[in-house]
Amino acid sequence: ELHMWQNGNTEITGCYNRKDITVTSIVADGWLGGIVGRISSNDSKTGVIKSCHNTAALTLNCSTVNAGKVGGIAAATVSNIVIENCDNSGSCCLVSKSVENASHVGGIVGRAEGNLSMTGNVNKEGADVRLEVKSKGSNTAGSTCSAGGVVGLSQCSSGSTMTGNINKADVATACTGNQVMAGGIVGVVQSHLAMSDNINFGDVSMSDATGDIFAGGIVGAFNMHGSADATDNPVVSLLRDKSFGAISSTARSGLLFGAYAWDCFGMTTINDCVVGGSRQQGTGAAVVITKDNFASYLWSWVRSGSVNSTLIQKNTTFGVASDYNK
Repeated sequence: ELHMWQNGNTEITGCYNRKDITVTSIVADGWLGGIVGRISSNDSKTGVIKSCHNTAALTLNCSTVNAGKVGGIAAATVSNIVIENCDNSGSCCLVSKSVENASHVGGIVGRAEGNLSMTGNVNKEGADVRLEVKSKGSNTAGSTCSAGGVVGLSQCSSGSTMTGNINKADVATACTGNQVMAGGIVGVVQSHLAMSDNINFGDVSMSDATGDIFAGGIVGAFNMHGSADATDNPVVSLLRDKSFGAISSTARSGLLFGAYAWDCFGMTTINDCVVGGSRQQGTGAAVVITKDNFASYLWSWVRSGSVNSTLIQKNTTFGVASDYNK
């Protein structure tokens, strides 16, 4: 792990990691990244990771994980961070017998906080993302797990963007947790984020999982935090994002997202997205997506009765991966 807490403008450019990293411990509370473990800046400066490459397998294997994060490029980002034109071709895996607190795995970033800009990053074919936890541990209320082809968890501030990122790898969870979420691009969105022109070609699968379980082609679940008086409530958008993988879950799944869940706040808009592939949910058979049936499988659950949020979806269409996988 390279842990960077920098007070000036810092840029990491053209770095490679080719060495497999396996961390084995009794209790894990930290960060495992292909290029950096955790990168942070103060409010007036910017940290940049540009044109970096990880080709190595990253594995965090422990008996108990307190708050683990694994990412192909960075395990965690905090404050003003830019990540652009990076790629990962190594698997990212977190395996634990139990989880005490939130744990996240992503093909590029495990957990993203603060202001973030991600552009043109690729999680390559074969760089599978896997999160496996056998039990909740003692802190059952806090055992949240998420996995994403690009980002595991996004808890970003206003102005954060993800543009033109691609996932070609499979995302899989086998977890016992309070909340378990997996997405082709982002596992769970908890705050501000503007997504556009991102593409998922990978399969998203959730097996042997218990708890609130949500799988989505683009986002596993939306769970935005805010306030009843609408002070800085999140603004989230999906624009021209696409997913063509096989999406499956033992509970809930959708081509765009699995669930708009719990006490979501703010405004979420989804415009001009494209979906294909297949969708499976619960004990049912997988359904091959066509132009005639895609609209029935865009999501599984939107929480009703909330006066704190608005969800608007327009102009989602059907497509096939070969038209976009150039």
